[in-house]
Amino acid sequence: MTESTPTSDFQQRITVAVAAGDTIAARSAHREWLNAEPNNISALLGLARLLPVVAERERLIERALAIDPDHPDALAANADIQHWKAQGVHIVTVPRFAPTQPLPPETAPVAPPPLVMCPKHPQTEATLRCHSCGTPLCVQCAIPNEVGHLCAECRDQRIPERYRSTRAQQLVSALVGALLAIVIPLPLSLLLSIPFIGLFAFLLGGTLVGNLAGQICERILRKRGRGIITGASSGIVIGSVLVMVWLGFFGNLLLIMIGIMYVFVAIRSLRQSLQ
Repeated sequence: MTESTPTSDFQQRITVAVAAGDTIAARSAHREWLNAEPNNISALLGLARLLPVVAERERLIERALAIDPDHPDALAANADIQHWKAQGVHIVTVPRFAPTQPLPPETAPVAPPPLVMCPKHPQTEATLRCHSCGTPLCVQCAIPNEVGHLCAECRDQRIPERYRSTRAQQLVSALVGALLAIVIPLPLSLLLSIPFIGLFAFLLGGTLVGNLAGQICERILRKRGRGIITGASSGIVIGSVLVMVWLGFFGNLLLIMIGIMYVFVAIRSLRQSLQ
């Protein structure tokens, strides 16, 4: 029975690495071989063939020629190096080994899984999946949730019915906001001529508009949430602009600022009422 030697062990490891197409493992085995046998020409030339940098290859080949100046493989490798240097090449292609024989299942390379693209963005890879339905999602479509990431459809299904609103319901909320924003500030504008008190009363009217709009929308529509808030806020803005035009606010910078503050207060009160 043939005894195992360090050289044969390294050669066996290199053969297995080459058969598996693993260039990195082949380099590692060559380096360990050189640590054990620094003057082994086969190890020097084998590692040189696996290095992409010409200067590193040349250093190993020079070591081999210093050991045996007439070694044919070392001379041939040196001729190749001089040819590449003459052409100004600094990086050479390292051969990628292909498996030469079937490998056992535990060592066979596993093919990477195919890329899954986002259904809504076909050019973007889906790196996430919906926690509820498993739909592939890209980072633009994934909606963070306490359970993980959800798609838009599953997120909408988790919203309580009270917080879902239709276009018609949002239009009704806009009409409510616009009517209140027109009716309430008209009498309060008469108080603006009174210093401090008039301004305070006018801004208090904004709070009243927001609260009333929220309460009326909730009683009529039985809805809350973003859609109703957006609709009522749009109505408040439109109604307030009409009142400001009617009262001539746009001819006075101070009155414009007061009108903006009034709208801000009204929408803030509305959000607090319907969130």
